[in-house]
Amino acid sequence: MNDGDGYRNPSEVSFDALQEALQRNGYLQNPINRNPTLLIDTDREIGKETGTIETRVGITPSQAERLIAMFAESKLALTIFVVKGAGEMAGFSDADYQKAGCRLIEQASLASLPEPPDVVHALKEPAPHEGVIPGPFIRIGALHLTEHSLGHRSGITALLEARNFSCMLDGSATGYCSYLMSRGYRTPIVASMSVFAGKIAAQKILENYATLSSPRELKIVIIGGGVAGTAAAESLQGKCAELKILEVDDQRIEALKSRLVPTFSSSSTNLSVHKNTATVVREALANASGLILAQRRGVEHAAHVLSLPQIDVLSPGALIVDIAIDQGGSIENPDVELTDSLAETIRKNSLAINQRGKVYFAESNMPRAFPSEASTAHGLAILPYLAGLLTLCAIHGGAENAMSDLFGRAAKPFNHVNELPEAYRNDYFQMIIQDLRNGIELAHRNGGLEICNPDIAKDEALVGLLRKAWAGD
Repeated sequence: MNDGDGYRNPSEVSFDALQEALQRNGYLQNPINRNPTLLIDTDREIGKETGTIETRVGITPSQAERLIAMFAESKLALTIFVVKGAGEMAGFSDADYQKAGCRLIEQASLASLPEPPDVVHALKEPAPHEGVIPGPFIRIGALHLTEHSLGHRSGITALLEARNFSCMLDGSATGYCSYLMSRGYRTPIVASMSVFAGKIAAQKILENYATLSSPRELKIVIIGGGVAGTAAAESLQGKCAELKILEVDDQRIEALKSRLVPTFSSSSTNLSVHKNTATVVREALANASGLILAQRRGVEHAAHVLSLPQIDVLSPGALIVDIAIDQGGSIENPDVELTDSLAETIRKNSLAINQRGKVYFAESNMPRAFPSEASTAHGLAILPYLAGLLTLCAIHGGAENAMSDLFGRAAKPFNHVNELPEAYRNDYFQMIIQDLRNGIELAHRNGGLEICNPDIAKDEALVGLLRKAWAGD
């Protein structure tokens, strides 16, 4: 998709490159063992506990139509089941999906699907009803694996108890290879939503000071200069007097200084980027009007970047926006326990911060505020990965054999094109498969539960809960 300057969205580049690689290398030619099946599930059960019901959907009708057409070009019939109502809150009707060639199914009828899906996709983490879906299938979507996400009635617990999956992939960890060719984000799926989270954080800060006669006098601090932090900064350009980004990674600091700072040179906003140290944090926060916490990495718990006493130096009534709440939040609050629900964590943080004369905003599923746009962006980012998984299932005859193909290579992030194996450089499909391999978090292999991400494996409390759910305790 080109704009006036010839720019093409990296996700469009990725999907086009994948299609070209599949055709050129004959992956979807004979022998093909089966026509693949995809289930697009609803996310309406997500967010009920916090009153922030998810409004987005994994892919749009037009994106589903593109997938069907891609396989049809190779004379394969891709079946896409869509749970009724999945896209309604994002502005995509059931009729839209039917017109695109999808088949509708009631959520209550998932246990009796006419054919088991090879791949199940929902934008957010698993919902409890996914435990009845016939398997084995590959599940791709968010996981947000934390202690509070493994409650008795959680979706992940339901899948572990049902053992109806072959493996689960997390959008936060899927990537680290194909970006070298597409020139997009290292983890395209989660990054596509982080942009919206950053924009919403900036919007909340500005809304908090909308009654000021001169909101441009605001001093705002962003901790974390990744995708979300950068998007927040860009949204605040020209709308505040001073903006400071604090980042821990030296390479990222240099990138921000060379790419982002110059764009502010003609703006009324004074932007500066600093190394995140205790001294710099203390000086930056002094009398700041707003604080955006945007520092997190992959599937790990969000780092506690601030303690409660540190926020005392913010100006009275300052607003703190905690983008990383889905991963536990960024405030070190001794009253919050790892097993607290998301709603309870937000409540405890709000209470503690309000007692200090500041305002706290944290909301699960933040990009749901732009359901149509966010769904479209997410679907575009995940489309190459759905196509890759479905291709593996078609070639190998199902999800379990496709999973074995993924495990035929090691999980490995690539930092430079020179690190790529020769086969990857000439075959974008192989790069997408490597992205998918990197994204596997949990697998049902050899009759047991395999925890594939080392960041999860080192969390003893989380591993204990996963093993307990697997055992049905």
